[in-house]
Amino acid sequence: MRIVTFGSCLSRSTVAQFIRMYGGELISSVYHNRSDAFMGRFIDKDWTEYPYDEFVSIFRPASIEGVSIEKNPSIILRNQYLPWIGSHGLDEYVSFLEAVKSEPDLIVVDNHVDLGARLLARKGDDKAGIFSMLGGTPKNLNWELRERLAIKESIHSMKRFLSWIHESAPKATIVFINFPYVTYVDAPERVKRTKSFEADFFKRSCCSGAMP
Repeated sequence: MRIVTFGSCLSRSTVAQFIRMYGGELISSVYHNRSDAFMGRFIDKDWTEYPYDEFVSIFRPASIEGVSIEKNPSIILRNQYLPWIGSHGLDEYVSFLEAVKSEPDLIVVDNHVDLGARLLARKGDDKAGIFSMLGGTPKNLNWELRERLAIKESIHSMKRFLSWIHESAPKATIVFINFPYVTYVDAPERVKRTKSFEADFFKRSCCSGAMP
């Protein structure tokens, strides 16, 4: 069984447990990408592309020795660029776009990043941005850390993303996980956003009638 993930450690952990129980191989893993940014950057191709080295130098050090792959900015940010997308935590990987179109057996997606990540972009760039769950504010005054996605916008972009996956891999089993709000017991605003997403997302089919 060939498996692909998109989202956060929730998808990765879910798949790791699945593989321990039933076997299979994780061939591509996208970590900390937001659905609207993915669609704009790789599918619509109407987003400004910032050079990796420039962005890292402005926002964070290029690497932090001894920091885990889940918190190292250089590793997380690499996975937002075409040469490395799908590589998170994998010594050998298939690019996410190629992996989806190669008809994998299982694709697991979660929306943790859609709910929580804020875009970092140059001022004046409407369709642009690299995002981070890491916090921090850019020191360069020409850059700004923007607000989180409105829930309706998040739902719209996630549905587009899931539809693209389904159209690209019609035989794959697609599992979407709304991030469990019980994780945010000390963050009531996160709980509210997660519940709002869940309530509105499942009112109608998410993928052009193809999926419940």
